[in-house]
Amino acid sequence: MSLWSDLLTEALRHASGDTLGSLQRLEVAVRTGTVTRLESNLHFCVQRVEQANKKIAAGADIARMSELLTLARYGAGSIGKGVGEIFGATKIAPELEAIFVAKFLTVMIIQRRKYHALFPADLLQKHSVQRSKLEEPSAGPVLCDILERAKSSAAQFPGYNARYINRKTQIMLTYEKKLLAKRLSRLSANPFAQNPINLGVWDRFVCALNLRLLKLPSP
Repeated sequence: MSLWSDLLTEALRHASGDTLGSLQRLEVAVRTGTVTRLESNLHFCVQRVEQANKKIAAGADIARMSELLTLARYGAGSIGKGVGEIFGATKIAPELEAIFVAKFLTVMIIQRRKYHALFPADLLQKHSVQRSKLEEPSAGPVLCDILERAKSSAAQFPGYNARYINRKTQIMLTYEKKLLAKRLSRLSANPFAQNPINLGVWDRFVCALNLRLLKLPSP
């Protein structure tokens, strides 16, 4: 499912060796629900994503904002926690969960035509917007409210001193935070954006430069 696979794209890009293998198995597992080849400590992640998948696949409209946030934590948050397990960064698992929840909400906004059922009925009623009208200017307040939730989730993680997390996690986290910041900025300027928002060459150059300036721990 693209909502989930999108969340792992950046982490996969910065993984190698056993870490990459584990991430690839996690990606397959969250798409298929099959945990045959997956490490046992990641089964919890897939089980929770499966619960979120069933909710979405049922096609029932989300009734309340709290229901959407619970869905995001079960799906995206669990994937973030799984990434922390794979990268050996369990100490910052809550922050990774928050990042992935925020990313989930930005993808939901961008792919609102496909995932219109995820927009909470109470939020639509609050702004007098029909679910079928999410492309119209009147839906702006609805999209902005979801965006504010993404920003609130993103604000839960502070800056980290590279000495307190391993090298591969610091690298991955630098790019993940840059990607999320770019999505939040672009959607703040235009909440009706529909094209994917990803890191470009310049973004990656800035990340690489920032990493060179940090005193990263040895691999």
